[in-house]
Amino acid sequence: GNSPPAATALGSAYLDLAGLVGGRGPYYQKATLALAHAFDLDPGYPPARAKLASLFAKLGRSEEAVELLANGLATHPDYPPFHETLGYVLRYAGLMEESMASYRRGQELDSTLDNLISTQDQITKSLIYLGDYDAALRSHAQVKSFLEEVGRSPNEKQWFYEGVIHLYLGDQTSAVHAFGTGASLDPESVWTIFGRAYEGMALGDSSQVEVVLQELEHREVVDGERHYRLVHFATFAGHPDRALNHLQTASEGGFFNAPYLERDPWLASLRAFPRFKDLLGAAQARHDAVRGKLGAEPHP
Repeated sequence: GNSPPAATALGSAYLDLAGLVGGRGPYYQKATLALAHAFDLDPGYPPARAKLASLFAKLGRSEEAVELLANGLATHPDYPPFHETLGYVLRYAGLMEESMASYRRGQELDSTLDNLISTQDQITKSLIYLGDYDAALRSHAQVKSFLEEVGRSPNEKQWFYEGVIHLYLGDQTSAVHAFGTGASLDPESVWTIFGRAYEGMALGDSSQVEVVLQELEHREVVDGERHYRLVHFATFAGHPDRALNHLQTASEGGFFNAPYLERDPWLASLRAFPRFKDLLGAAQARHDAVRGKLGAEPHP
């Protein structure tokens, strides 16, 4: 109907469902229709603008997301989701310091424990991409302390990221333990599926990684940051052409984090390929464009 809150809630529900089932269902399209309708009904309604920007980021339309958020912040500078969604987009674009600053501003504006948990989780990811794994572990420990305050335990996604940090640190035993703990909480979650492949990498089991890679290719992972996991798995399994295809898909899907692509140790064997240099150049161009857009004056 003509209710921006109702259309926003419907679009948000479709967006959550799309994240659970990947590209197999119609839910990204349904989310797009509902959130665009909500925004058209009232461009000044902050939740519709923030959710539409989040959707654009997941669909690779990061430049449009930044513009939506910059314009929103011009009129509602103290609306926490604008800062936090901007932090999300900027991490995908490879602006990790700026992303963390946006999340920290969101934390200042909304210091509820639930918001501190979700935003600190996001800050942890930027620290991983910066290669500051000790700081990432400290950030993750802070999330766990917030969870303890509200009487909750880490979910499978939080255990997944703990495993990733340990894997980057070279602590295979702790990584395997974290991935296994997450799997025991929800064996069907996409994070558990990702964890099985990283567990295979920790154990040096390329066949396990290959099985998961094929499963995820069938699942059609749309979100660019999530799709980047397939680059790791294809590289480890010895399929550089597939890895480069997935890198192109991830980058076009919004994860054009050029500084991380240059430093990610799991991509070392891909860097000798001319196509990798081309893909890195394309990611760098989008990274630079978002940096420029971030510094531009917003318009109504």
